[in-house]
Amino acid sequence: MNHQRPTRHHPPSASHIELRVVISNGAPACNTRLKFEFSVEPNGFARVWLVRLPAVKNPDAFVRQVTANCWELRLEVFAETQPLTILNYTPESVAQWLADVFDDTRPPTTELLVLGNNGKFTISIHQPS
Repeated sequence: MNHQRPTRHHPPSASHIELRVVISNGAPACNTRLKFEFSVEPNGFARVWLVRLPAVKNPDAFVRQVTANCWELRLEVFAETQPLTILNYTPESVAQWLADVFDDTRPPTTELLVLGNNGKFTISIHQPS
């Protein structure tokens, strides 16, 4: 007999937010899709993700709402669609986040900063000139 565990799908709650980031260079087969999920933490701690990207054509892009708790950001890049680095910070690693953000020795890249806090998110894109 083959026993399979049923897969449980929890419907998104008002305290659960999903952000999808699509990185495209115009060739759909090369698109990179990132998904950030976060919810209201009972202890009130925020979540921070820092994504280093290749040069972006539209650093002023706006997110669009896909469903009640799902948002999408589409970024157009000049060439490679793969992120250079994806860093996830927790309250325990906040010192490392500060060190990474203010590290002047790394080469300049486009940075996507996602902050998830209290069931909401803030997005910032910084691209050196």
